[in-house]
Amino acid sequence: MAKFFASFHFHLVLLSLCSVCILDSAGEGNNQGELKYCVAKPSTSDEALLENIDYVCREQGIKGCETFQKDSNPCYSPNTPVNHASQAMNLYYQAKGRHDFNCDFKDTGLITITPPSYGGCYYAYNQTA
Repeated sequence: MAKFFASFHFHLVLLSLCSVCILDSAGEGNNQGELKYCVAKPSTSDEALLENIDYVCREQGIKGCETFQKDSNPCYSPNTPVNHASQAMNLYYQAKGRHDFNCDFKDTGLITITPPSYGGCYYAYNQTA
């Protein structure tokens, strides 16, 4: 009976260690190969969304902001802060390597695996990130 419990305990410890290894390997990283996008939380204030756009397009100089800043481009419409901020935040997220923390934006960003593209507007996805 003691031999059974010793063997059971050994296997239980081994199983626990394997679980920790699996969970650790699924932690935050650059998640290469995963289709992930960053969008703005719909409940975010317009002021915070406009700050995010300014941060990405002016302060960081991330390329691609013209896709939603010119009314002749398909991503301009709908002309709303949440739409434009989502595009800006995703440009930043993709450019910086798709790390989860690059979509925080003071807790105004969400990560989605569903491409948020619509109509003729395609959200950036950096395959080399």
